[in-house]
Amino acid sequence: MSGMRDAMGDIGSAMRDNHEALRSAVHSESLDAELVSQLAADIGSLTAQRIELGATVRNEIYLVLDPEQRAQLEQIHQNRPFRRGGHRGPEKRSG
Repeated sequence: MSGMRDAMGDIGSAMRDNHEALRSAVHSESLDAELVSQLAADIGSLTAQRIELGATVRNEIYLVLDPEQRAQLEQIHQNRPFRRGGHRGPEKRSG
């Protein structure tokens, strides 16, 4: 599992680097469309890798749960409202 943690950290680091490069490209005097396209493709690939790795980790955790723990996990998922964008903090209220 520590190998997966390292892989997730590597993906996160690469994502930050690509987002920073994208910000720099957007704020340059002349937009390099080819660079933006490549960065977008890289970010998309990294996002897919992160999703795949996360699914693998969650599956490995699920497989070690006993039936009662699986039922509790399912109850937690049913009671947790879906939040667009995957934010885990408190939901913002419009007012």
